[in-house]
Amino acid sequence: NRDEASGTRDCFNEFTAKKVKKDFTGKAAIVTSNGDMVSKVGAIPWSIGYCGFGYLGKDPNTKGISINNIKPTEANVKKEVYPISRKLFVVHKGDLQPGTFEYVFVQFLLSSEGQAIVAEEKFIPLK
Repeated sequence: NRDEASGTRDCFNEFTAKKVKKDFTGKAAIVTSNGDMVSKVGAIPWSIGYCGFGYLGKDPNTKGISINNIKPTEANVKKEVYPISRKLFVVHKGDLQPGTFEYVFVQFLLSSEGQAIVAEEKFIPLK
């Protein structure tokens, strides 16, 4: 399981345990990151875990799990048919002001160069 401050843990909890009015087991190993989760699952036979989309396949001993015969693919996440996924939001207080660091950052994030980095890291780009 992930630590209690994890957004990935919160998302997974919302889509799984809470829907059936259950709590996570207290016996699960706790890891501090998506990378740690994938490494631990890849190293321990018969283990199971959860991670962000960009971490699928980072360990050759792990694979994504189909749910109701729906594979965890970019296309299925984009079509919102894979049942466990979430969007990531970028937030800012007030209106973005041209020329500020925040404005430049958001413009870069949305640019083809920024989106190429998202894709390179195996996350799902907006475009």
